[in-house]
Parts: sequence; C-alpha cells; structure tokens
Amino acid sequence: RYHIRAYAAGRGEAALDTEPGDPLRIQLTNTEITGIVRGAPEELTITISGQLWRTESFFRTGGAFTLHDLRPGSYNLVFDSADGHAERTVELGDVPAEPLDVTLDPVFTLTGRIVNADHAPIGGAAVQLRMGTQTLPDSGETVQTDASGRFTIKRAHPGSATVRVSPDSDNTLWLPATITGPTLDDLVVNPTPPPEYDYPDEGED
Repeated sequence: RYHIRAYAAGRGEAALDTEPGDPLRIQLTNTEITGIVRGAPEELTITISGQLWRTESFFRTGGAFTLHDLRPGSYNLVFDSADGHAERTVELGDVPAEPLDVTLDPVFTLTGRIVNADHAPIGGAAVQLRMGTQTLPDSGETVQTDASGRFTIKRAHPGSATVRVSPDSDNTLWLPATITGPTLDDLVVNPTPPPEYDYPDEGED
C-alpha cells in the first residue's frame, strides 16, 4: 500500500492510502482563515502561531485578508497596524471557519519610569516590552531611560505585559506589568529585602 499526499501552494492539500491499480481522484482541500479588519488599515500585519508560526503582511486591501495553507487545529492570530491591535483564537476543522470580523483596539505611546527601592530614578537603563508574542519596540531593540528614569514605547496597547529591564550590563530583570493606558506605574528594580530576624543569643529569653 502507498500513502499519497498532494499539495499545491495556496490551493490546498489532500492525502489518501491506495494500492497499485486503483484509480485515483484527489480533491484538494484548502483550509484557510478569511475576514475583514474594520477601519481599512493601510498596512496590516498578521502573526499566526499554534500549528505553525509565520507572519503575513497586507497592503491596501481595505482590511480584507486570507491566510492560506493551514491545517486543522488551533491558531492564535495577532493583528497589528499603525492604528491598532487585536488578538483572536480560531479553531479549524473539516468545515470552513466563519469569516472573522475584527475591530482593532487603539494603540498608544506608553510612558513609564524605572526607579530603585528608594524610588530614585534609574537613568540609562535598557527597556523592552513583551506582550504575548509581541516585542516592543517592533525592531526588537531596547529603549533607554533618561535622567529622570522615564522611557517611552510606541504602539503599546492594554493588556498583561512583561517589562525587560537592564539597569546595567550585568543585570537583567523581568517585571510584570498591567497596561491600562498610556501611563504606566513606576517599575521598581532591586526592591529592599525584608529585614532579617535577629535571633537572641543562646541563653537569652
């Protein structure tokens, strides 16, 4: 017996088992995710993760998109444009998925401050933001805090995040943060440890 797999990029795939002499008719099945992003962003980037990982870009499509060559399974989609951000989870099976109707949440420039345990600012620290599969700045580089400990990161959005802070070349810290708007609460590095208990000398009460 033979296992036959047929595949055409953008047109689907199919697989079946057969024996020599059997006539074959193979119907390609193209599993895809389609939809529209409201607001017709000029340029749209979609990051796909789950059964596979890849990034696709769409330019001047009026917000319409189609993601081809997907296999059944669970997929996480991250939509990003200059004006907004959204995330969706899609389960693909044998039945075509319903088209997605996506409205982007607005993005903003995030401002925060890095301080030490005494709330004194830490200047010159390298800062990077992680939100799900997204790294900000988009370039993957870090931003530097100024003399007042402040930093700004463009295209942030509400949600749970982890802030990567390097106060110096020898230390890197990962600090949790909840982002609700353009201003972030002070992030404290090297918090003061709890005082050690002063045990009495032997023989003392």
